[in-house]
Order: sequence, then structure tokens, then C-alpha cells
Amino acid sequence: MRTPPATMDTPVQPPSRRRPCTTALLALLVALAPAVAQPAAADHYRGRPLVDVIDELQRNGLHVIYNTQQVPSSLRVTREPETGDPAQMLEEMLEPLGLRLSRVGDGVYALVAAPQSPAPVPAAATAAKSAGELLQEVVVTTSRYGLANETLDSQTFLTRAELESLPKLADESLRAVHRLPGAASNGFSGLAHIRGGEEKETQILLNGLALSEPFHLKDFLSPVSVLDSRVIDSIDVSLGGFTVEQGDRMSAVVDARTVTAPENLYFELGLSLFHTGGLAAGKSTDGDFNWLVAIRRSNLDQASDLAAKDIGDLNYNDAFGRLELKVSDVTSLALNVLTSTDRVTALADSTSEQAQVVYRNNYLWGELDHEWSATDHTRLIGSFTDVDNDRDGTLDDPAGQTGIVHDSRTYDILGLRLENEHVRSRVVTRWGLEARQLHATYHYASEVTYAPDFPFPGDPGSQTIRRLDPAPEGHAVAAFVSSRLKAGQSLTAELGVRWDRQTYGEVDDDAQISPRINLLFDLRESTRLRASWGRFFQPQAIDELQVEDGVEHFFKAQRSDHTIVSVEQDLAPQIQLRVEAYHKHYARLMTRYENEFDPLKLMPELQPDRVSISPSSAHAEGIEVLVSRRGVGPWNWFASYAWSRATDRIDGVDVPRSWDQRSALQAGIHWFDRSWDATLAATYHSSWPTTALHVVPGTDPNGNPIQLVQVGERNVERIGDFRSLDLRVSRKFPLTKGEIDAFMEVTNALANENPCCVQYSVTSAPGGAIDFDASVRNWPELVPSLGVLWKF
Repeated sequence: MRTPPATMDTPVQPPSRRRPCTTALLALLVALAPAVAQPAAADHYRGRPLVDVIDELQRNGLHVIYNTQQVPSSLRVTREPETGDPAQMLEEMLEPLGLRLSRVGDGVYALVAAPQSPAPVPAAATAAKSAGELLQEVVVTTSRYGLANETLDSQTFLTRAELESLPKLADESLRAVHRLPGAASNGFSGLAHIRGGEEKETQILLNGLALSEPFHLKDFLSPVSVLDSRVIDSIDVSLGGFTVEQGDRMSAVVDARTVTAPENLYFELGLSLFHTGGLAAGKSTDGDFNWLVAIRRSNLDQASDLAAKDIGDLNYNDAFGRLELKVSDVTSLALNVLTSTDRVTALADSTSEQAQVVYRNNYLWGELDHEWSATDHTRLIGSFTDVDNDRDGTLDDPAGQTGIVHDSRTYDILGLRLENEHVRSRVVTRWGLEARQLHATYHYASEVTYAPDFPFPGDPGSQTIRRLDPAPEGHAVAAFVSSRLKAGQSLTAELGVRWDRQTYGEVDDDAQISPRINLLFDLRESTRLRASWGRFFQPQAIDELQVEDGVEHFFKAQRSDHTIVSVEQDLAPQIQLRVEAYHKHYARLMTRYENEFDPLKLMPELQPDRVSISPSSAHAEGIEVLVSRRGVGPWNWFASYAWSRATDRIDGVDVPRSWDQRSALQAGIHWFDRSWDATLAATYHSSWPTTALHVVPGTDPNGNPIQLVQVGERNVERIGDFRSLDLRVSRKFPLTKGEIDAFMEVTNALANENPCCVQYSVTSAPGGAIDFDASVRNWPELVPSLGVLWKF
């Protein structure tokens, strides 16, 4: 289905270093774009792709729902329409193509085949597609979901209209991933644990480039990504079993692509509780040149002032620009630039902690696509990534703790990726190479002092001082090859293998080979069975040294083996059932560090509950059920249930991971008409594990009875379940020039508690007794938002 394209008080002094001129490049894009774009001229539709024409007419008020299997990108308009309203003009253009409009609501139409008319044939193709061409479009992999899809296929989870209407904190498109079965989220962080994995096991791609740390406020739970929702056109999410084209991560891949200009010249201006932003886009009359620029800044300072809550100064901004040029019928070029800056002074509730951070992310990449022939295609991506992170903090707790942190990290990556595809009658072969040159510098210093009797009575007190300055550099190279083949009338298979090697740090002999297989069985027209097995490695990235915990060496690449079985059943023409079962076995796991009791700290490495976890292996398994309705009418809905278990093997015992989520329910219902759009979404997940403290009887060195504090077994306790009801309502107001979209949204509208952890207060009392208090802390609860967007 397609809908309109979406378009510390003392300043931290980071070390001086040479930077790429991404800001200048962005300014150049802004200056050149209006000069290149042509003024909107009289419409000439004959010969243009029908999908482009429909998108343009929708900008003029027409709302059309259609399936791109009916309207392939190669289908072109053959008749120039007479002047009339958009619906009449489109009717004239559809008639010669064997299509017509069917009214399904107030101002809403569905595109259907005309009665007794042959199915439309693309003008550029006078014969049926070859078996190889069809094979390219077959989804063989399990656990794949489409967000903002323009086709109503079996992998579509949300259409574009549904994604835009979905309640999502800070209008964050990537937060839609949290609605998928298998995702475990605290409701605030922009990252989710996918099928028992760590948050950093998810790779995020934008127009083919793997982004490093693509989040704002990344030392503060990363609530917002650097991807402005207005520039995201579509997102494909693989929760496991992904093919060999993707490596480096063990759990999931989020592949996002950006919009192109819907008109010759197009603008958006938006204001919400979280952001102020603007977007400009355009294209040449012949469509061979497209450009887009989007800029966004945070409004969190103003929002905190309105809430009369002093949490510090939270300022961030980001910008994205893209140029696309069609050099010839077979060659196209694209240049992308993405840049973001954060300047944050954060205060803890008690003001005993203060942190100042400055983050700068810059990405510059170009794409070259070339069709050698009807059967051979090549894509080349060259990229440069430059990231600076500076963090300074102080801690002064009257209870007996003082500390300071200075943490400065920089890294850059120069990359080149080559992808090739060859299509034969019943086989599609893909192969590629990737090479990256990496360099990083770390300057880390911290000092923390615990007074006697802190954190627990009887503790002797201690001091820890760390100074680490590693500067790793080296290469990461990869090669992959896969073949997708039609092995029979009902069986399609994809076999692939991937090879990776890293040469930075001390791990210079660690090469990984990853075989993978995906199978699709078309049991009957309405039933599909998918199965996959694969090995996935995740090397420690050059920017992931755990210097804050005293580690300055790289671990060998971690490994995860996935086994997944999926069944899809069409229950009715517009209702589909999907059931998936998975098992993940982890090996070669690196040591990780967590705060056992309270993760909501500005400088977690200074806290006394910081522990190291070194599993010999880990397991994650689960069953997921999803039922959804995707149709042409104004009502659509989905409901899912997931049972899962994620454990670490530690000293021969299976210990629940801190994000082990046994049961989770998701449901949503979406309704729209010509002016109004509303979505109601509900979430439930069972309680997460926690480690408890207990007061137990004991004796002092003289044999006198006293009370002692004892740490319980790791993660054997559970804190409360979470329930959330989220609502978003929007309305369109047509104007003489464009339209206004206004929205109101409430996250956790019922203000249910969202437990994250337990905070303990332990002090000495007379006679060897202990005053002990435990209180549950919560993630942010009810969060309202509202905003307006002017499109013109």
C-alpha cells in the first residue's frame, strides 16, 4: 500500500582535532538546492511513472490506497488527462491501464482492477517477468517486518499512514520497533533488547550505511535517534535470521531509507513539545535530479521549564541532506550527509551528581548504482564517519561517596562497500566486499572514594583511581556470497556464507566464518513456512573499549547461532496470522558490566553496585504470535503475544538476564478518514528480574550480635509488571497553500507505574541494628506531547 511520502556549569573543552567539513557541506546543499530546482510548471503526466503521479495528486488532497503489485514502478501513464479535480484526472489516466478508483470512505479511494479488464502491463515490459526477476522479490528470511511499507504483503507490520499515526515518544520512528513481538523495552530508551540480546546487538542502517551510535543523549538512555522521522520513507526490520549481506551484529538489523521529493518544490515546518524542525525538498522537471535538506533542534529545555523541573540543560540538534542524480538510464549517484551535536548538563534529582557532555556525530557517504545489463547490477558505497564524545562529571554524596570522571573519546572510520547481483532464470546470486580503516583515541580518568560504612555498615572504605589512554587502529574487512534458487514448485532456498576479520587492538588473528541458510515452503496459496539457521558474529567495535571499567583490550568476536521456524497463514483476505519460534545460543561472550540495583545514575561506573558479568554461554528462546488486519478500509489493527526466556550460564547455573521478559502483549487499532487519524496502542510486559538486598543476623569480631547486609542471588527476584495505554490523534486542516497537520499524543495515558529498579537506603542504628529501606524507582510515566506540521 502507498500513501503520501513522508517526508557542569564550566564548559567542557574537547581535544582539538581536524574534522570533516560536514557543516560546510550541509550549507552548500542548502545554497545550491533552490537554484537547481525548477519552479513548479504545468503538469504533464503522459510517460511518467504512475506511482509518482498518484503521490503528486495525493499532495493535492486525493487519498488513494493501492498495492504496488498492481502498480509496479515501471507502469507509466499513457493518456494525458483533461483538466478536472484530482479524482477525475486519475480516473482518466487509469482507464487505459485497466484500473479504476473505488470509493471506500469520505474522500478516500482504493485502486482496483477494472471489471473484465486485463491486468495492466508495464510499458517498459511487453512480456512477463522472468523467473529470476520474480525470485528477487521473494522474501525468504524469517523474522522480517516492514514499517512504513508501501505494499500490503505478508511482511508488512505497519503501513506509512499507520507508522505516522502510531504513538511514539518524541515522534521517534525507530520506536515502532518496540511494538514488534520479541522486543523488550523500558518504554523510555530508544533502544530495545531484541530476542534476549543486548541493546547494542542491533545494527541500524541508513541508505546502506551502518551508523555508529546514532542516538542523542546516548549516556542518558538514548531516548531519541539522530534520524528525523520526517526524512524516513521506509524501514525493514530483521529480528534474526538475516542474510549474509549483513554482519557485525548478533540480533537484529534495522534498515531505513529516506524520502525523495514528492513535488518539484516542497517544504515542511514543524513544532512540537520535543522538537522544532524544517524540511525542504525538490526535483527537476524530468525527475533526474532530487534533493532534500532537513534540520531539527530539541525543545527539551523549554519543556522542562514548563514542567518546573530542573534536570539541567538538554540541547541537541541534527541535520540531514541528500542529493540524487540520474546520470543515465543505467547509472545513478547519491550523496548523503548526516550531522548531529549534543550539549548537555544533566543533574540528578538529589543534585549530588552532575554531568556535562558534548557529542558530535558526522557521517558522509556516497552511493553509485549501475545496471550493467538486465541481469547484472552493482552498488558501491564510500563513507567517512567521525564521532567525538566528551563527558565530565562530579559526584558528592553526603552519605560517603565522592568522585570525578573525565572521559574523551574520538574515532573515525573510512569505509568502502561493493555489492553485486546477478540474475539468472532460477538463481539470484549476490556477492560483495567491504573494507574499513578505523582509528580511535581514548583519554579516560576517574577517581571514586567510598568512606567507611559506605555503602553498607561495616564496609572498610576504599578508593579507585583509573587512567587509561589507548589508541587502537587497524582494519575490518569482510566478504560474502549468497545464492537464492527456486528448488521446486514450492521450495525457495537461499544459501550464503560470510567471512570477517579485524586487525585493530590485540585481536589480529580472529577471523570469523558465518554460514547461513533460509528456506521458504509455499505449502499452499494461503500458507507459507519459513525456516532459517545461521551463525552470527559480533566483533567488539573500535569505539566499544570498556575503559570506564578499567578494560583496555579487545575481546574476541562474540557468536550467536539462530534457529527459527515461522508459519504464516492468511485467515481472510485482509487478516493474517504469523507464528514464530526461535532459539539463540551464545558463545565466546565478552565480560560486560552492569549496575545491579539502580541503573538510573549519571556516572554508573562510580557506583558501588557496579559488577562484572562473565558468562560462559547464554541462551534465548521464545514463541511469538501476531495477528493483524491490513486492508483498504479505514480500520486496521494488530495484536501479538510473546513468551520468551533469556539466561546467562554463569558457574554452571542459568541466571536470567536483566532484560529477561517472560510474557509480553502488544495491540493497536488505527482509524482514519479524510481529515482525522487516530491510533490507540496498548502494551503489557511481565516483571523484569532484579537482585535483592537482605538484612540478616550476624556477629561482630567480638562475638556480639549485629545485623548484616547480604546481597541475594543475582536476578532471582522480580519487580512489578508494566501496563501502558498510548493514544495519538491528528487532524488535517487544508489551507490555500498546503495543509496543517496537528496532533496530540499521550504516552502511558493511565500513568501506570513502570518499575525499573529498587533503590536501597542502608544506615547504622544503635545497638548494631540497621535501618533498611527499599523503594522501587520507575521509568518516566505519563508523557504528553502535541505539535503542528505545515506542509506546502
